[in-house]
Amino acid sequence: MPEVWCQTKMCHIIDILPKSISFSLIEEEIKERITLGTKAYYANLKFFKSRLITKQSKLKLYRTVIKPIVTYASETWVLKEAIIQKLLVFERKILRRIFGPTKKTTYGESKAMKN
Repeated sequence: MPEVWCQTKMCHIIDILPKSISFSLIEEEIKERITLGTKAYYANLKFFKSRLITKQSKLKLYRTVIKPIVTYASETWVLKEAIIQKLLVFERKILRRIFGPTKKTTYGESKAMKN
C-alpha cells in the first residue's frame, strides 16, 4: 500500500482511491485554487487598476503573486481537458483585465486601446 502524506488540505492518496473519487478531489482542489487566485486579484485590485503602474509591472505582479497561488501543488494534478480549459479561462480573464479591451480598426485588425 502506498504511503499517505498531507501537504495541503487535499491528501495525496490518489493511488489508493478509485479514479472517479480522485478526479473529483482534484477538480475540487483546482476550483478552490481558482477561487483563491480570484481573491488575490481583487486584493491587489488597486495596483491592477492604477494607471501609474505599467502593464509590464502588472504582468510581473500577476506572474509572481496570482499565478503561483493557482498553480501551487500542480505537479500532483491529473488534468482533464475540461480542467485545463478552466485554468486557461482564468488566465485569460486576468490578462484581459490587465491589458484592457481591444477594438477593431478600419482595416479589420485588432488593436489594443490605450489607457
